[in-house]
Amino acid sequence: MIHHAKPEVLKAAAVTMPFVRFIEVRMSARHVQTVQSLRAEMAAEIARASVHEGGLADFVLGCAAQLNRVLPKLPALPTSQQAYIDELVADWRSRAQSVGEAAPACQSATGGAALFAAESACLAELIDAFAFVEDATAGLLAGEGLVLPAMTFCTAFDGALCAECSHIDQGAAFAEKIVLFLPERGFDKASFCAMPYVLMHELICHGAQGISGPCPRAAGGPDCPWSDGWMDCLAYETCLNYLFLGNANFAPWLESMAAAIAAAAQAHHAARYQSAGKLTALRELAAMARNEGKEAWHALRNVAAAIYRQLPGVTPYEAETKADALRRTFSLLYNAADVAHEERAALVTGLWTLLSGGNADRAASVAAIEGFVAAPNTGALHRAFAL
Repeated sequence: MIHHAKPEVLKAAAVTMPFVRFIEVRMSARHVQTVQSLRAEMAAEIARASVHEGGLADFVLGCAAQLNRVLPKLPALPTSQQAYIDELVADWRSRAQSVGEAAPACQSATGGAALFAAESACLAELIDAFAFVEDATAGLLAGEGLVLPAMTFCTAFDGALCAECSHIDQGAAFAEKIVLFLPERGFDKASFCAMPYVLMHELICHGAQGISGPCPRAAGGPDCPWSDGWMDCLAYETCLNYLFLGNANFAPWLESMAAAIAAAAQAHHAARYQSAGKLTALRELAAMARNEGKEAWHALRNVAAAIYRQLPGVTPYEAETKADALRRTFSLLYNAADVAHEERAALVTGLWTLLSGGNADRAASVAAIEGFVAAPNTGALHRAFAL
């Protein structure tokens, strides 16, 4: 776990991690165990440094000592062992001198302080996560002829990992500001791995909302079945699909940690729909609204697939694929439409009611969705669901 209490230690961690990755790309798959050993050594040094007031130079030298114990296990170093260590330490020190210069894509939302501390740099992995979700979302929208607004990513602190999105449209140009809130009391592996899903939710559910309507857009509303239930399910599935099936050119660590990222995404996604007695009344209602959206999301796919399986010559796999495509296209197009927040919430309720009804209601619901996808008209869609 990386602690936030010692800014110099966190700064040094940001400096150190690129070199762990640097070593990884020089090692074949059969040396995975050695890479894990190296990561463990570095993590142990970070933990030791977090409990004393040692400076950045001491930390770097400590990491070098740890690396010195691990290097004999590494195959085919590009130079002699000592020269390689010297090269790393020199590069570490060089980077340490420039860590106060925050990366342009990752500026703080708290008065100019960058990630982790007032004068520290953003982690390369954080910027990778921003690029991953932006690329995935842009590709998803492009498939439906939609364009992702210009994105500004920022960091701040809160009690737990979360994010928020706000429209900062200018003139006729759509733009979004995404703030990723990092835990004040520690940034562990689970939080680290959950970043892609947390950010994906903001871009797909909120950042891409209303982008086929007039500019500037109205501010988003509170938690609702559509934005935080229905669309969250799309964000979750997109995160997993892009991670495993996207064939994307994203950072190597995202690929190597895909299983851990998927597990963290699943945990955070599931937590959004949990309802417990400890929740306040407002949070209880919000959880209920999100669950309604989630249930409707799954119901549309199941009902549409059942209908398509009855078509001549359509295999079960083709029916499910067709149902998935219908739901995805409808979700993106309706989310992008110029629709009031309350109307989106009402649509989910109406859709869920009909999908839970008899066969005629179910067929009518799917037909209405198909009609909207073929020729997007929110008025006709709303009338179909008696809104």
